[in-house]
Amino acid sequence: MNQRLEILRKSALGSHIPVMRPETANLLAQEIRLCRPQNVLEIGTCIGLGVITMLYSGAERVTSIEIDEDRFWQAKANIKEFGLSERCEILLGDCKEILPLMENNRYDFVVLDGPKSYYIDAYPYIKKMLTSHGKIFADDVKFYGMVEGEENPKRKHRTNVNRLREFIVAVKSDSVFDCKEYDIEDGVIILSHREKDPQ
Repeated sequence: MNQRLEILRKSALGSHIPVMRPETANLLAQEIRLCRPQNVLEIGTCIGLGVITMLYSGAERVTSIEIDEDRFWQAKANIKEFGLSERCEILLGDCKEILPLMENNRYDFVVLDGPKSYYIDAYPYIKKMLTSHGKIFADDVKFYGMVEGEENPKRKHRTNVNRLREFIVAVKSDSVFDCKEYDIEDGVIILSHREKDPQ
């Protein structure tokens, strides 16, 4: 992984900015190198480290959505510093409002790293937008261990935990995808189109 990028990641984590952690970022980079996607959609830009990681790893172009204006501008600045601005588009706004407007777009790879309670609502849209060889990379699916843990999480976390549980049930039961879980950091699920049985 690029040394400058890792310095930026450590600084962000030290400032409690919720960027993707190292093992998860390495897994994302590995998947991008394997797939070489032409068009990537990321939900949850934060300060742009995911965009930079994917573009450095071989993605042709990335579109990313961020709701927080300060982080949006910080992401733009970070991406510019790495010389990657021409290969990405960062959209400022609520993914709940933006995603339905994008349903006719097509992407080879989708990263879910935004509001955890929205994963289940976003799923039908991104499933429709995904190309036949595409993958979905969902981060933070364990939500600090609470998704697999206590039955009744604390009230402030209840919506996120319950909605993530719904999302996990939905993707595991979806016959369209193979679902692979990774027990690293805060948990990752990767969905890939299931190969059709030969006729």
